[in-house]
Amino acid sequence: MYTRGATIALEALASKDTDVINTVREAVRIVDELQHPAIQSMFDFHNTADETEPFDRIVRTHFRAIRHVHVNEMDGRYPGTGTFDFRPVFQVLADLRYAGWVSLEVFDFKPGPVEIARASMDYFVKLEEQIAFPMTRSKRSELVTWGSAPHPGSVARGDPYAPLPRRRAVRAQPVMRLGASPETSTQFSLRAA
Repeated sequence: MYTRGATIALEALASKDTDVINTVREAVRIVDELQHPAIQSMFDFHNTADETEPFDRIVRTHFRAIRHVHVNEMDGRYPGTGTFDFRPVFQVLADLRYAGWVSLEVFDFKPGPVEIARASMDYFVKLEEQIAFPMTRSKRSELVTWGSAPHPGSVARGDPYAPLPRRRAVRAQPVMRLGASPETSTQFSLRAA
C-alpha cells in the first residue's frame, strides 16, 4: 500500500544511454499502465535527445504525470552558461501552476558547487521576472519560488500544488553525499538566509 508519500519519477534517457525509456511519452505510457499514485514521471532538459516535439508541448501534454523537473544546459553546464531558452517550458509550468521541485543537475563542476548554485539561482530569479503568471500582479508575490516543495499543510487539505508564501533570501550551502568529493557533488541545500 502507498502510505509513505514517496514517489518514483520515471526519467527518460537518451537512446545512447539506455534502451528502456527514451522519451517522456514512453515514461508516461508506463505510468498509465501501472496506474499507481506513487509511480509518476519527470522532465529533464538534458535528456531530451530523442524527443521530437517542442519541449513546452511535451510538458503541457504530459503535465499530469510530471512530478519533478531537472534543469541544465544541453551540454550539461548550469543554466545561463549556454544559449538554451528555458522560458517556454517554464511559462507552461507557470500556466499550469506547477509547484513541485525543480532541481539543478549539472555535469561540469569546474566553477565549484557554491558558484554553480548562486549563478543558477540568479538566472532563475531573472527568468521568473520574464514569466507571465496566470494571476494578477498583486497575487504574484504569493507564488511559490521554483524549487519549493508543496506545503505539508496543503497536502493534508488534498491540494499538493497549493501556492506557498514566497521566500525572498536564499543561501546555497553545499551538501555532501556519501562517497562524493567537493568537486563532484551536485547536491545543494537552499535555505532562507
